[in-house]
Amino acid sequence: RRGCRPMLRQPNGGVATFATSEVRAVQIPIPTSSNLYPFIQPVYVSHGECGFHVVNCYLPSGNSSAHRSQRTSIMKDVFLFVATLPPSPLFILGDFQEHPLSNPSVAEAMCTGEWVDVLDAFSNAAGKTVENTFVRVAKNGTKQSRIDYILANSAGCPRSEEHTSELQSQS
Repeated sequence: RRGCRPMLRQPNGGVATFATSEVRAVQIPIPTSSNLYPFIQPVYVSHGECGFHVVNCYLPSGNSSAHRSQRTSIMKDVFLFVATLPPSPLFILGDFQEHPLSNPSVAEAMCTGEWVDVLDAFSNAAGKTVENTFVRVAKNGTKQSRIDYILANSAGCPRSEEHTSELQSQS
């Protein structure tokens, strides 16, 4: 489409980042020594003088202990990676395949107070619950859960709070 920049797409799944000619998205290199490449797509998004980091994630699916262990290891590496980025608002988002607090690496980061579940904050501000983002219909019934998340660091929280205030005034 005219006026759009090329799409940056993660190689293994459901993550893509789109930008217009007015909003710049620059892919951030992932260290070659890292095992993160197939699972994340870090970009710096800017418009004028305003900008923030986004790390899109698509973690491996599966409920085995090996899959859960792999997701924990990946997220540990994600938090180590984002700690190397210049200070700015930062959002880690995507398909975590499980509740963040079920992943020890994410739970540990959230317990520091540096990270907030933005969707949960928005929903609480509006007096609503977060809707499930995954539905599986099986012979023994339907299973639903929320596996898609947006985590914001403390520098990203004020931006999130601006929108939360808007939601509260609309309620």
